[in-house]
Amino acid sequence: MPREPQPTLEDEWSEWETYPMRQDYWPGLGLERGGGGGVEVPYTRLQTIGGRLITEFDHVYKLLRTPVLPSEKVTAGTMDWYPAWATFVTILTFGEHLSCLVGDVMAECAAAGALVATSGRNYQFVDQGAWRASPPHWDVLEDPIKREDEGRYRVSNAYPGHMSWPEGNTIQLAGAFGLGFNPIEDVERTATYQYESRERLREMLMSCKPEALSGHANGTTDIANGLTEAAHALMYRAQEIRDAPWVGADADKAQEALRSIYENIRGLAAVHGQVARGTEECAQVLRTAQSRFDHVVNKGGWEISDIWNGDDKDARAFMAEVQRQLGDALRRMPQEANIRLPGLIPEHDRDVYSMDLYSRTSYQNGYVPK
Repeated sequence: MPREPQPTLEDEWSEWETYPMRQDYWPGLGLERGGGGGVEVPYTRLQTIGGRLITEFDHVYKLLRTPVLPSEKVTAGTMDWYPAWATFVTILTFGEHLSCLVGDVMAECAAAGALVATSGRNYQFVDQGAWRASPPHWDVLEDPIKREDEGRYRVSNAYPGHMSWPEGNTIQLAGAFGLGFNPIEDVERTATYQYESRERLREMLMSCKPEALSGHANGTTDIANGLTEAAHALMYRAQEIRDAPWVGADADKAQEALRSIYENIRGLAAVHGQVARGTEECAQVLRTAQSRFDHVVNKGGWEISDIWNGDDKDARAFMAEVQRQLGDALRRMPQEANIRLPGLIPEHDRDVYSMDLYSRTSYQNGYVPK
C-alpha cells in the first residue's frame, strides 16, 4: 500500500499564522506537568540539551548572512523607473528588518538554552560558548565579537522592554523605516508619464531586473524553510527536557519560554514564506511586462497613429497598469511582523542596537530615482 505523501516545509508554513499563535499543547506542561518533589535534576543531560538549543539556529544564521538582494543589483544601469525602485526598496528593507527579529528570537533561544543547561541558575553556559545569532545589520557595527563585552547578548530595539522602535516590537512593510513616505502608496499612485516617449518608457521597463527579485524570493523561502526546521527541533528539545526528566518551577519556566519561542518562530516562518511568494509575484509582473511590451505597445515601424503620439499614449497606459499590478502584489504581502518574546535576557546583559540606524539599503546610499 503506497504511503501517504508527507507535508513539505512549505506546506507547513503556508498553514501557519503570520503572528505568534498561542499553542495549547507543549511537552512537559499542562497535564504533563509534574510536581518535581523528590526528583533529582539531571544536570548532565540538561547541559547537553541546552548546548543543542544554543546551536539550533546556526543553519538559519548562515542564510541570514547571505546577501540575496544587494542594492547594486537594483540600482545599476538605467534603473530609474520609480515604481519598480520603490518595490525593490520596500521588499529589501522589510527583509533586512525581518532578519533582526529572527536575530532576537535566536538570542532568546540561546538564553533559553543557557537556562536549561544551568537548570535556571545563571547564564554562564552561553556566555562561555561561541557567539551566536548575528543578523546582517551587525556587520556594520564596531566589531561586536572582539569588544571588551564579548559574550554579551546583542538584540534589536524590537526586543521586549525596548520601546524606542515606534511600534514597539512590531515592524511594518511600509511606513515604518523613516523613509518619509509610504512606498506602497507611491508604487500604486497612477502616473501619466506625460512627457515620456514610448522609447524612453521601454528603456525604463527593460532596465528592471526581475531576476534579482526572484533570487531574493528564493533566499527568503530558504529562511522560511529553515525556521520551520528550527520549530521542529525546538519541539523535539522540549520533549527531551520532559523525558530527562526535569520537572518543577525551573522546568516550567524553561518550557514556557520554549513554547513562546516556538510560537514566534512559526509566525516568522509564515511571514518569510508569504513575503517570498509576494516577491516572486512582483518579479513575474515585471518579467511578463517586459515580454509583452513590444507586442502590446511597440507595433513596429512607422504608423499613422504616431502622428498623434498613439504609441506613446499606449505605452503610458501600459506602464500605469504594470504599476498597479506591483502595488497589488505588495498589498497581498504580510503588512507587518512582530515578536512576543518572554524577555529572558537580563536588561544589564542586553547590548541593544537600533534597526533605524544600521540599514544598508540603497536609499540611504544617496540613490534617488528620476
